[in-house]
Amino acid sequence: MPLDDLLSGIAATPADPKNWWVYALLLSTFFPSLINLAIAGSALMRGFPGVGPRLLRFMPAGEAVSPIDRTWIALVLTVQILAGVLLGVAARALLVVGIFQYVLPIIWLELFDLAGDVAALDLPGKVLSLLRL
Repeated sequence: MPLDDLLSGIAATPADPKNWWVYALLLSTFFPSLINLAIAGSALMRGFPGVGPRLLRFMPAGEAVSPIDRTWIALVLTVQILAGVLLGVAARALLVVGIFQYVLPIIWLELFDLAGDVAALDLPGKVLSLLRL
């Protein structure tokens, strides 16, 4: 695939409908990683020290939870999951903003120039030519 034409077309006219498939492809890879970060954040918050043992004191084994305690226990468990999801989304946003607005300009790299240089390397073609020998 001629990536030089594609990248120069995106750089010249980014809102052109013929390039929307690239944006859709990038977004389709963005959402699964965002979901993975949300799951990781939820797991991190569920393992927060001290919360589990305190909740277990109010949830006796083999018995129903007291009606008085059900609401706040459910609230604590829900807040843990929600905080974990928010932590994952915030980590992703911080990563994207940090890399594209702060790191790349410091090392004098522009995103389209970097993508063009990587495409010019043609690493898959070189690997395939080595495998054919």
